[in-house]
Amino acid sequence: TDAFSELMKKYLKGEFWVTEVQIASGQFPHGDISEEEHAELIVKGYVTAFANGAQKVFYTVYLADSHMPPDFRGAALLDIYGKKKPAYLAFQTMVNKLEFFTEARKIATGQYGFIVDDKPVYVLWGNGDLAPEIAGKVRVTDIYGNETIQDAAEITLTGSPVFVEIEQDIIE
Repeated sequence: TDAFSELMKKYLKGEFWVTEVQIASGQFPHGDISEEEHAELIVKGYVTAFANGAQKVFYTVYLADSHMPPDFRGAALLDIYGKKKPAYLAFQTMVNKLEFFTEARKIATGQYGFIVDDKPVYVLWGNGDLAPEIAGKVRVTDIYGNETIQDAAEITLTGSPVFVEIEQDIIE
């Protein structure tokens, strides 16, 4: 959505929605995408779209069907038996952490800030130093919903996004 957002700012100045989002795991001529990468790409795509000004983002394939082509089955959040794929858990965690956000912004490459219930929630991935505003004791949640409490200085960024919340009243 980076390039599209720039076009919108230049010509239309209005809100936009991202529809027909589909990211697939599986084997493809251009390379394989694991189910873990599928989960990571969904979170990264949504976070980036919201930070670029998208008002809504619609994912297209919820439940796989045996009659679907392989790429559609690979994009589903649930397999053909209804089992939750890693992408489902990542999507669920993202919604739990960012639902009803009132602000989304890009801080740096792979670092995004949201305001949820008047509190900052950061979504981070990649490498490099954290923005100075991310400091002190924090709650770190991976894309599968696993939470830890740690000092922000101990966070090591990887290719997998994490949700970081700064809380004043964290009790270890």
